[in-house]
Amino acid sequence: MKNTFTFSFFLLFTCFLSAQNVYKMGDVPMTADCEGIFYDDGGNIFPGFYSNQLGQPPQEFTICPEGAGCVVMDFEEFVTENSSNLGPGDVLYVYDGPDSNSLLIGIFSGALNYNSAYSNRTITAGSGCMTFVFDENGGFTTIGWEATWTCFAESCETSENLSPPVDCVNAAVTYGDLVVYTSNASGEEELISQGIQGCISSGETHSAWIDFRIQESAPPNIPLTFTLSPKSGGEDYDFAIYGPNQDCSNLQLPIRCSYAEETFAGTIETGLRIGETDVSESPTVDDEGKNANGFVAPIIVNPGEQYFLVINNFSSNNVGADIVWGEEVHSNNLLIDMNTAIEAYPFFETLQIHPNPATDLLQLSLNVSKSATAKLQWFNAQGKLVSTENLQITQNGWKHSVNVADFAVGMYYLYLQTDEGMVVDKVMVVR
Repeated sequence: MKNTFTFSFFLLFTCFLSAQNVYKMGDVPMTADCEGIFYDDGGNIFPGFYSNQLGQPPQEFTICPEGAGCVVMDFEEFVTENSSNLGPGDVLYVYDGPDSNSLLIGIFSGALNYNSAYSNRTITAGSGCMTFVFDENGGFTTIGWEATWTCFAESCETSENLSPPVDCVNAAVTYGDLVVYTSNASGEEELISQGIQGCISSGETHSAWIDFRIQESAPPNIPLTFTLSPKSGGEDYDFAIYGPNQDCSNLQLPIRCSYAEETFAGTIETGLRIGETDVSESPTVDDEGKNANGFVAPIIVNPGEQYFLVINNFSSNNVGADIVWGEEVHSNNLLIDMNTAIEAYPFFETLQIHPNPATDLLQLSLNVSKSATAKLQWFNAQGKLVSTENLQITQNGWKHSVNVADFAVGMYYLYLQTDEGMVVDKVMVVR
C-alpha cells in the first residue's frame, strides 16, 4: 500500500575543492578567513560521521571576515538525521550575522539536493557574517556536510537556495548516476493537471524534479534507459518523463510513466528497460493490458534534446535510491556534464572572467590558436536559463563583453561550449 512520508531530496556527486582553510564544526568558535572548507565535526576522513552530542550544548561556528559585505556558502553535500514522527532530527540553523541572535536564514535537516554546477545549494549572507548552530539530538548520526565559502567586499541579498526541487521550473540538472531522496513536499501540483489517468493518479505527494539534456555531439536515435533501485529497506518509487524540449509552464502528457505497486510488480525497482513495449503503468496493469512490472519502454533520444524526470515516493522510510543510467548513456556520453572542470579541456585553459564579482559589465578573454563557434549560456542558482548567445571565438586574443546589469543579485553559472569541449564557471552578481 502506498503511504505518505517525510523525506528530503538529495543528489550526491563528487567535486574537487581547493580552498586553503579547512574547519570542522567545534574546532573554533569563529574565523575571519575569506575562503575555506567547512565540515561537520566528523571531517572528511571516511566514514566521516559527525559525533553524538548527547547532553552537550549545540555546536556553533561563525564566519565573519573583516570588511566583507557578503559571505557565500556553497554546500557540496548535506545529510543529517531527519526529523520524523519518532522525534526531532539533527538540525543545522544558519544565521545572517555574527551570532545566533542574528536573522535566521534557514533550518536544515535530513538530506538536501545537490548535483552538478546548476544545483540549488547556496546560502548568501548580506551582513558579511554567517553563523551556524548544529543541534544533534544524541541519537543516530550520519555523514553530515561538506561546504565551501568565499566572501566579497560588495553587498549581496540574503538568501538560501537549499530547498528541494519540487517543481519543474526548479528541476536540478543531472548528468550521471546519482543517489536520490525525494522531497518532503509536493510544490505546485503538476501531475494531475496534465491529465494523467491511472499513472500517478494521486498526483504529487513527495516529489523531486530532474532535468537531463542530451549532448549536441551525441549519436542520433539512441534508446535511453535507467534503473531506479531503492536502497536496502526502501520501497516503492514512481516516475514520469516529459519531453523532448517541453516548457514547464505548458507541460504536455508524459511520454513515459510508471505507477506500479511493488506487491503486484514483484519488485521495488523501476525505470526504462530494453525489451519493454508499454509506455505507462497503473499500480496493477500497463497500457497494453499486461501485469505491471515496474518498467516501461526506453525513450529514443537525439542530440540537443531536453527532458524532465519527476520522481514521486510513497515510502515511509528515509533510505533513498540509486538511479543508474543504462550502458548506452555511458558508452555514448549522452548527457551533458554541467560540472566539467576547465582542466578537462585545454582549449579553455587561458579563459579569464573579469571582474568577478560583477555589477554591470564583465569581460571574457581567451587566447587560442584557432577560431571556434561557441554557445554562451547563463543559468541562475536554481538552474533556470537566463540568457543564450551564439559567439565566434577568434584566435590570438579573443575578448567578449557581457552586460549583467539586468541580472538579479546572486550566483550564476557561465556555460561556454564549442566543438573543443565546454567549461562551466561561477560568476557572482552584486550591487
